Amino acid sequence: MNTNKGLGSFWVLIGGIIIAVILAGLVVFVFYFLRPASMNVAIQPQTVITLLPAMTLTPVIPTLPVITTPTPSPVPQGGIGIGAYVRISGTSGQGVNLRAKPGTSSAILLVGMDAEVFLVKDGPVQADSFTWWYLQAPYDKNRNGWAVENYMQPVQNP
Repeated sequence: MNTNKGLGSFWVLIGGIIIAVILAGLVVFVFYFLRPASMNVAIQPQTVITLLPAMTLTPVIPTLPVITTPTPSPVPQGGIGIGAYVRISGTSGQGVNLRAKPGTSSAILLVGMDAEVFLVKDGPVQADSFTWWYLQAPYDKNRNGWAVENYMQPVQNP
């Protein structure tokens, strides 16, 4: 009987395991320690520096156009004046024409209907035997124009 046969298989198995461990260690060594230098550098965030120009001591004074605004005249108690609110009335449902300029020959911009409220922005101006006031709708700055005082009724602030 051959008893060496079982013992030889044991040493072949041990040798195979040792060779496998050595090969695994060699692979780890090659991939970990011998990788290219570009892979060893950790990526660092870059700092961005923004250079601001130095402040100047020379003051810059803009040239602004002179805008004249009408000086509000005191609104007579219960009357019509700049800053007062008026309601269109007495047109029998026809409305009052709001015009580009004071005067009956000026272009009609829109029609203010009965019960519509406007803010008086300018006036009074006498033209064509009427007293004209510049009105602007408080809810729509595009609804504006000159209207005849005869069709306005002062109201309390809405």
